[in-house]
Amino acid sequence: MSTLKMLIVALFGVFLSTAVLAGNGKAVSSHWMATGESATSLWVSNITEHDLKVNIVFYDEHGTALSPDLYYNFQNSNTEIAAGDTGYVTIHNDSYGYAVITWENKGVDDDPFGLVAHSHRGGGSVPWRASILINNGQPF
Repeated sequence: MSTLKMLIVALFGVFLSTAVLAGNGKAVSSHWMATGESATSLWVSNITEHDLKVNIVFYDEHGTALSPDLYYNFQNSNTEIAAGDTGYVTIHNDSYGYAVITWENKGVDDDPFGLVAHSHRGGGSVPWRASILINNGQPF
């Protein structure tokens, strides 16, 4: 293979790898449940040096989108988490389902990973607690 062809192939590979890691991410919490006094909270930590746009949507057993009841340590009308901060959202709706967490960089920042997260269920008189690592505890 000529040097020019190898250079083109190498540049194409760099372009593809950069396009794949483009300053946003998504993960799914496979289960949440809230009954009576119990609730589910999704804890998310911004592991970057930049503020991130973060969106969390809970879906019930029928796929209907539900909004969290409580946002803690979010900023800018509950749409962002500051650099290095941890926040959580809680849902008390008498239901169950899954949740989707998405994030994206603001402006020209381009972090390959932005968040780590876990889900926690408990509260009230629930005799058991449960915690679920989201994305196997790996950054996304």
